[in-house]
Amino acid sequence: KRAPVYTVSVDGKKLVVHSWGKTVADVLKDGGVELNENDTTDPTTDSLAPISGQIEVTRVNYADVDENESDAYSTIYEIDSS
Repeated sequence: KRAPVYTVSVDGKKLVVHSWGKTVADVLKDGGVELNENDTTDPTTDSLAPISGQIEVTRVNYADVDENESDAYSTIYEIDSS
């Protein structure tokens, strides 16, 4: 008997994972997919492995951004003889 097949969408790729895992977390582990602290999955990692065989991983990254606003326009002064 063969393990069920799952398609995991992660990092712009579709991985085919054969797994006897009971939960989404088990399937991801069998597929070598490591989740970061803020990443999310559909269905959630504690859900039973989906019958549809589809699992989607969304990577969530936070970054501190330091932006300096510059003038969005400039002023031009022209001398007019009138």
